[in-house]
Amino acid sequence: MFKVVKRLKLLKKGLKALNTQAFNNIVTETNKDRTNLKKAQEQLQRRPLNMEYQQAEVKAYQKFRKSSYLAEVYLQQRSKATWIRLGDDNTKYFHSVIKHRKLKQAVTQIKDSSGRTTNDRVKTFSSIIRKGSRLSEPQQDKLMQPFLGREVKQAMFQIDSNKSPGPNGFGSDFYKATRPIVGGDITEAKLEFFQNGRLLRQINTTNIALIPNVEAPETWIMICVSTAKFTVKVNGEGHGYFAGKRGPRQGDPMSPLLFVLVMEYLSRTLSIISRLPDFRFHPMYKEIKLTHLIFADDPMIFCKGNTSYVNRVMEALDHFSKVSGLIANMEKSNIFVAGVGDDIKKHNC
Repeated sequence: MFKVVKRLKLLKKGLKALNTQAFNNIVTETNKDRTNLKKAQEQLQRRPLNMEYQQAEVKAYQKFRKSSYLAEVYLQQRSKATWIRLGDDNTKYFHSVIKHRKLKQAVTQIKDSSGRTTNDRVKTFSSIIRKGSRLSEPQQDKLMQPFLGREVKQAMFQIDSNKSPGPNGFGSDFYKATRPIVGGDITEAKLEFFQNGRLLRQINTTNIALIPNVEAPETWIMICVSTAKFTVKVNGEGHGYFAGKRGPRQGDPMSPLLFVLVMEYLSRTLSIISRLPDFRFHPMYKEIKLTHLIFADDPMIFCKGNTSYVNRVMEALDHFSKVSGLIANMEKSNIFVAGVGDDIKKHNC
């Protein structure tokens, strides 16, 4: 891994010089080539049979075509755009893409656990939430298998080429284009991390840009979370490293995965207390045995309004807080009580 980092650092100097020489003024050069092509075409229109003008027009066209392509790639990378031109405009094509996406994601029918089509969505989804899916032993064994080189390559090529590069300046497109040269070293470095669990700070870093105020699985996951470092970027230059205090970096693709894993633990904790003899379901959800729903990071928990049952829910939340380190914000939390006496309501609230 150290070998890869050192080579990339040396390569960066040469690429900076190349960028300054060949691409620093690519947009201005493209505009100049466009003007020259227009002049050449105007001359050719006045004297279409002139061989010298014909050759000049062909040469100007080829030069403009090359520079305009490079400028388009440059601007696309700068803007991180993933839509093609028609998709960016307010056109029929743009709306047709949205409509197609909605139709593709629409749910037209639901099948219950027995494979039968049903219209009772609440009962079906409640059953899914309550029971939850379990990994079979072969699936668990597969998760514990070591990663393969082809899996590293597949993961790399799934990253969009226009995603922002890391502090070293190398984006996914660079690794894709140079895979015949550096692919072996990159793959070896990634597999080395999964084997020994060590990650260099030069790799696990991100940029914090200062902008003027104008317009085993658990092992490597914890390493990525706990060893993240930051550099401060001022005027395009990175300065120093310091440790993060809040877990994964902003925009880290692992964040949604970690969130789902943590919320799954909360769901299963609530599911366990629902099976205790001194717990009672909310009367409206007794039949489907529903204890909670989670909308993004906003959970809704249901139980019968008696104090003893509410205490069970609070015990589950306290346990979850001790395990995960997450504490509910009481100022943003609400409790809704109905169908019980005023003394119980006052005690619960």
